[in-house]
Amino acid sequence: MNYKKFLILILISFYISSCRRCPDCESPPLFISMRIVDKNNNIDLMFSKSYHIDSLQIFYLEKGLRKSVKIQTVIDTTNSKVFIGSSDWCEKSADGITEYFLRFNKQDTDTVHLQSSWHGDECCWSQSINRFEINGVQLLNDSNDFSKIYKK
Repeated sequence: MNYKKFLILILISFYISSCRRCPDCESPPLFISMRIVDKNNNIDLMFSKSYHIDSLQIFYLEKGLRKSVKIQTVIDTTNSKVFIGSSDWCEKSADGITEYFLRFNKQDTDTVHLQSSWHGDECCWSQSINRFEINGVQLLNDSNDFSKIYKK
């Protein structure tokens, strides 16, 4: 009888130890949203059409080849803002690609430095931004809409 209890306890302990101890964890990719505003009057340069969304490109160089980064844009007509975002460059940044180019048109291209890293434990991983600057200037945080502000 004691032998059966002992055997049951051992089986239960194996069962418990083999269960996943981590809660379900889904870490979405890090998404950076930014706005480009005039440095003198804070007017959104994309919304005012000083720059055109269709001309905007983000790319990086890999072994001398130009690789594009997928861009998503959201136009907020109520607040006269255009949000430009991407999760692709965050993933590439964590993989070691830290220099990007933000091209507005044929004559205007800015250099972006983005460094991000992965943090986590055996259960969950998340990504954080260590450095995000354009032409050597750290971008500002907008606490109202959680975007980064680039004053150009």
